[in-house]
Amino acid sequence: MTESKAKEVADILDAVGDKIPRLITALRDAMFSEEAGRSLGKAVGAFYQELMASGISSKDAVNMAQEYLMTVQAAMRQGMGPGPMAHGPWMHPHRHGPRPPRGESCEAPEPPQDEPGAS
Repeated sequence: MTESKAKEVADILDAVGDKIPRLITALRDAMFSEEAGRSLGKAVGAFYQELMASGISSKDAVNMAQEYLMTVQAAMRQGMGPGPMAHGPWMHPHRHGPRPPRGESCEAPEPPQDEPGAS
């Protein structure tokens, strides 16, 4: 590689190294802002109201709205990686209480997995 090509690659990597962390921070701030929280609350509330208007019982509508919220949170966690929403008890895969501290394992058994080829 010529010296000019190496410098060009170095300049590109420097530019990317400066811009990507700012982009990630901006995306995180947009998803976890007060405004984003309000929007999520409105979305969950609208979903609940639609369920009730469709004749779903209040108890079932609450359960479905909770599942909807957990699905949205899981999608956000997958899209952004671990962040503020990833550390609450609502994100614990076993749903039996808060997450154990980092580095400690959970006492609950892992959820059953479908065996490959079993359908």
